[in-house]
Formats: sequence, C-alpha cells, structure tokens
Amino acid sequence: MYSVGDAFLDHQTKSTQRGWVCWKYFFICPTKPLLVLTLLFPFAGSSAEAQIRGDVELLKLAASGHQANKERIRTWSGSVQLTDTNIEEGGPKLHKISHVEYAYDCIRKAMRWNRHYKEFVRTEANGTVTHPSFKSTCGMLKEGALYRLLDLSKGIEDNKTRPTVTVSSERPILGPTSEDFDPMYWFTDHGQPLEDRFIFLYKNSKDKGLNHWQVTRHDNRVIVEYVEGNDGRDKLMNRYEVDLSQGCNLVAYDASEPSVTEKWRLSFTSAAGVWVPSRISYECVHVNRSRVAREMEWVENVVNEPLSSTVFELETLGVTKGDRLYDTRINSEHVFKTPEGRPKVSKSLGRFYFLVLNALVIAGIVLFLITRRIRSARRRM
Repeated sequence: MYSVGDAFLDHQTKSTQRGWVCWKYFFICPTKPLLVLTLLFPFAGSSAEAQIRGDVELLKLAASGHQANKERIRTWSGSVQLTDTNIEEGGPKLHKISHVEYAYDCIRKAMRWNRHYKEFVRTEANGTVTHPSFKSTCGMLKEGALYRLLDLSKGIEDNKTRPTVTVSSERPILGPTSEDFDPMYWFTDHGQPLEDRFIFLYKNSKDKGLNHWQVTRHDNRVIVEYVEGNDGRDKLMNRYEVDLSQGCNLVAYDASEPSVTEKWRLSFTSAAGVWVPSRISYECVHVNRSRVAREMEWVENVVNEPLSSTVFELETLGVTKGDRLYDTRINSEHVFKTPEGRPKVSKSLGRFYFLVLNALVIAGIVLFLITRRIRSARRRM
C-alpha cells in the first residue's frame, strides 16, 4: 500500500531520465488512496507557449524560504487537540476527539507521540450519543527503531490487558488523518519535501507540457496552480498557496478531480524565530458525499529548547514494569523490567557493594589516623 506521496520523487527521477515524467499523488482518507492524479507528458526542449506561466523565480523564493524555516527547528515539543470527523452517505456522523503530546529532536533523529482519545460522538437521525474513551495510541522513533505501545483497554473496568510494545524497523504511517503523529509532516507535500516540488518545477519550467502550471503572487502569498480541463467532469486541479511572511509555509492547498476534492487550511505562529503550525483543518469529500475531516488546534508549542533526558525513554512512552516487548526484527519477546532494559542490581548485590564501600571508608580513616600518629612521633624525636 502506498502512503501519501511516496511515489512522487521516485517517478520524478526515473521518468526524467527516460524523457517522460509521471507524477502520482496519493491522498489518504484515512489510510487508503482516494484520489490519483496522473500527468504524463514528454520533454521536448523549451517552447515559449509550453512553459510555466507567471514568475517562475517565485518558486525558488518560496522553496528556499520554506527550507530555511524548517531547518531552524532543532527540537520541538508540545500538545495538540484533534477532532476527527467521518460521514458516510446515509450513515451516522462520527466524531473522535483526542489529545496528542509529542517531542521531536532533529539531532537525535528521534520522535515520540502519546495520543489519548477522550470521547467518541455518534450522531444519527434519532439523536447523539457520546461515549468516553480510554484508548491510547503511542509511538516512538529512535535509533532507527519504531516502538509502538498498543493499548488494548476498552474502559476502566475492562482494563485488565497490559499494553504490548512492538519494536520494528518500519516507519510511522503518516497522512492527513493518520493515528501516528509527526509534527514535521505538516511541512511536507503529502509526505514529500514541499521545497523539492517547487525546485523541480523551477528547474523544468521551460519544458513542454508545463503550460498547465501557473505561478502568481498576491501580496505575501505565492500561488502555484495546475489546472487541466474544463469545469465539470474532466477538470483536474492542484493549488498551493504559500505565505512568504509566515516562514514560506503552505497555508492553503486545494486539489480536485471528478470524484474527489481535498482541502487544507493552515495557520502558523512564530516561536523562537521559527514559524510552526498553530491550527490546521483538513477535508476530503467524495462524489458520493462521504466526508473525512480533521481539525487540529495546538495547545502548546515549544521550539528549540532543551528536551528532558528521559523524553525518549520507554517509560515516557507509557511502558511500565511487566509490559511485554516484542521485537519483530529478531522475532524475540521479553518482559520490560527497567528503563531501556538496563540490568537491575539485585538487593543482595547492592548490600555487598554497600558493605565494601563502608569498609573502604573505615580503612581510609584508620590509615589517616596511623599516618598522623607516625608524623607526630617523628616531630618529637
């Protein structure tokens, strides 16, 4: 299964080498592709009527500014309130409300998220029912390993099964409505670097077939838009809107094809000289009127401040003594006893070390007194 945007750069590189480019966009609502736009055209040299319309230098400006802002993030921690909505045609309206605490460290290439669900709300024709939730989905990426804490509890009375931790070499499953959480995802174009998209268009701005793209500027907003076909069944559209005054970040994105439309709206705030998200809304609507949406509201944003030494330890993830850890890489399972699996000194061994230390202290005092007495006797002589 493809994740959002996984194929973009691979297709971009290989297709350019053979004289063709094939771009595929995969939008996940929530975890499977719903919209695929495929644009296929040959490279045939420059053409005055085939190149990207507008000021292509704006692509370079937006790309460099976006990358510079993103690279200033060394550490980032905070918390976010999430509201997920799912509506099927003729079915109930479902809301999931959750809270995420996260930590990200660029130097250590580590990330952790603790997501706790608060309640589920189900609305039907005969009314609305709210159920409290005790579900949690937590994960951590560090030293190339992905740790997942699977909380199987359904409620306080039912909470008899301990969470199980899986360790693998996989990557988090990320998308606009994924359960996994990575704050850096919102600096990408569906999982791929946004600056790479703009730089690719900039470098190939005079190639035949790119006349469907247009770059314009309105005040501090740079708009990069692709439109093909007429209004109606055959129209394809991608539209990026970047704000130069907010770290050259993506503040609006719209995409549509005959059966699906997608919309993002993002707001940013400045923290420690870096522009980071403060509010995000996402919506994906099918032609059959089914709708998937997510609203994100940042409660706390802490940027480039030292993180606690325990922020990426298993106990912070939520692992407790007695939890089972299953490592899929070596097909091995063990019981968690102490943080990071460090061996715990037994009581008898600890008592032995205590006695040895006391003996050394006493021996040192005796040696000091003897040495002092010998020196005093020599002075009298």
